[in-house]
Amino acid sequence: MRGRALLAVLALSAVVKAQTQGNQLPPPDPQKRTPVTLIHADHIHSPNPEELLSVSGNVHIQYKGYDIYADRVESVRKTDVFRLEGNGRLVGENSEIFGEVVVVDFRNDTFTFEDGRARLSPEILKGQAKEDVFVSGGSGTGTQSAFTIKKGMFTTCDKPVPHSKFVIESSLIKPGKYAALKNARLEVLGHTIFGIPYLVLPLVENGTRYLPDFGQSPDEGQYVKTRISTPLRGDDYFDTRVDYMTRLGPALGLDYHYDNSLIDGRFEFYTVLGENKSSMLKSAHKHEIGPGTFNFDATYQQQNYLTAPQSTLLNTRAQYVLPWTQGNTRLSWYRVTNDRTTFSSASQSYALSDSHSWTRKFSTQLDLNLSQTASTSTSSSTQSDRFDLRFTGRSDFEMFTADLLYQRSIPIGNTANFFSATDRTPMLILRTDGSRLLGRNTGRLWPFRSEFSVGELADPASGGSITRFDFTSALARTETKGNSSLRWSGGFKQGIYSDDTAQYVLDYSLGWQYRFTRRSSVDIGYRNHRAFGFTPLSMDRTGRNDALSFDLKWQALKDLLLTARTGYDVLQADRGNVPWQQLWFQTAYIPSKEFQLKTSSTYDTFSQVWSNMRLDASYVDGDFHVGIGTRFDGRRSTWATTSVFIQGLRIGRTTFGTALDYNGFTGRFDAQHYSIIYDLHEAEAVLDIIENNIGFRSGRQIALFIRLKAFPTRSPFGSGTRGQAVGGGTGFGN
Repeated sequence: MRGRALLAVLALSAVVKAQTQGNQLPPPDPQKRTPVTLIHADHIHSPNPEELLSVSGNVHIQYKGYDIYADRVESVRKTDVFRLEGNGRLVGENSEIFGEVVVVDFRNDTFTFEDGRARLSPEILKGQAKEDVFVSGGSGTGTQSAFTIKKGMFTTCDKPVPHSKFVIESSLIKPGKYAALKNARLEVLGHTIFGIPYLVLPLVENGTRYLPDFGQSPDEGQYVKTRISTPLRGDDYFDTRVDYMTRLGPALGLDYHYDNSLIDGRFEFYTVLGENKSSMLKSAHKHEIGPGTFNFDATYQQQNYLTAPQSTLLNTRAQYVLPWTQGNTRLSWYRVTNDRTTFSSASQSYALSDSHSWTRKFSTQLDLNLSQTASTSTSSSTQSDRFDLRFTGRSDFEMFTADLLYQRSIPIGNTANFFSATDRTPMLILRTDGSRLLGRNTGRLWPFRSEFSVGELADPASGGSITRFDFTSALARTETKGNSSLRWSGGFKQGIYSDDTAQYVLDYSLGWQYRFTRRSSVDIGYRNHRAFGFTPLSMDRTGRNDALSFDLKWQALKDLLLTARTGYDVLQADRGNVPWQQLWFQTAYIPSKEFQLKTSSTYDTFSQVWSNMRLDASYVDGDFHVGIGTRFDGRRSTWATTSVFIQGLRIGRTTFGTALDYNGFTGRFDAQHYSIIYDLHEAEAVLDIIENNIGFRSGRQIALFIRLKAFPTRSPFGSGTRGQAVGGGTGFGN
């Protein structure tokens, strides 16, 4: 049984997300006027409204897509700052900001307020809410990098006297980083439920949970996990983690977060102190050095009971990126080691990458990489070092584009059986098309593409190199007349090699389609692809294709579409094999947006059996959704799988949901998910019973928690142990 205090976590996260928007204006209404337009004012005080705007008495102004209301409004036009005094209100698209005093900086897209409040819609919160959020504060100030609010209150209840609310003494929000909240407390029906003296919430996806977490898992047994935040000098803080797990014993952790004008990062340490000890260290550091940025990341794991039991892992990565006016230079290094009792391995790489656009028509790309790998076991040891080089220069001319490519992989030391099939030492490539050679109008009529290359490439057979001259050209067109269309294409590729061999490839296709109605048509296609001669390069070797395809779509009824598809392989017929490919049929009955029914079946012409038959049906009505999928395996004469998904079934104030996946081969459920949600006005009580019987860390999980309805939250309902969707009609053995 897993109990989680998600109400507090989600609510406080919502406060942070709402306040993060506070330093920037809500979206304007595109239907409102952009220039300053005075709709109404009892008194106009400014002698020169073009320089200074000063009005009072039931003021209503429209500017840049916003409605401005107040008892008095003053603005110096050259600064684009508006000061609203007395019942100030700024109205944008689906959002409003209130305050006794509101100062709006339209030039920097920010605002501050005193004794104010705001209604934040789901649109302004960018999908982080499903209903309106109401925020108020004694005062608030903001810049592009930070926002503060004092004597704040947050609620999702729309009643004049909210049933529940969060009250915060003060907060510091770093948009996209974190929010530090001081003296936050939850009040329900006028009573304080709990309070937190200091809380730091990361403003990132999958943020850390900062309230005590109670639960049970197969690896940890019953557990309690806690996290306490402590502020430091400036914007730095650290979290102290104290956990206890019945199967692993006590555990301690420390997460240190630091941030200033030049550096930004975190350091995490966690250790299990029980009988089976394990440790984890993690570092992420970002440093602005001169005009460039330096990043360093490292992870150390020793006997990690979840990901690396009986192993010691160390992953490190460093990178420095130096931007230029027309490109950038990147230096990077990484190293990965894995040590076990009978085996150890290490790999590392040093890399340099430089990209430049020297002129509008000339650019270069250089990549250098030195990689080293080594492994040792009780019986043997291996080592391999190599140096990879790749250079590309591109120049754009009026008639064609020219690329010069040089690429090599060089072994270092005694590396056995090493050979690279990717070497180009060097290669010149010229590309053009019909529009460049013949003009735009003629190019549209004959839309061909051509490429010529000459270069030295690696020969896998001899271990040496081969010089290749290659020419490729392709043309494709579609002719349409009435309900009929004819498409055709042709391609030619000629390769000449320095070992006195040559190969050319012909590729052509023809297709015809006739439309009876908008959704009914017949489509017949033919393609022939064949190589003549010989090539010593594996990259130039190609297969052979000689086949027809048939596709029929028929709208039998207004809401019923029938589809049939197959193919005929001429090569298989010449060889005495079954030439007809698998026959595929589908029916799609979609009488409305709410309901659809689809069936499909496949006939295996080789085995002469209906190998696979499927049925999928779904019905959607608002939040209510029902889906059924099942598949029949004709080869084994078994219903392979049946899946049922029900969500949003509401009876009174209770909503039910279930996801079932039945495996016909094993005769048991691979997954059983049940969800019961009870409506508590602005909150919901949720009971989830999740049972996954296959996959990584399979088993049953039971969760009972409360969440705010206004904010979306992740739930394991409908997902397998690795995040995959439960069911779907395909199932095992598809």
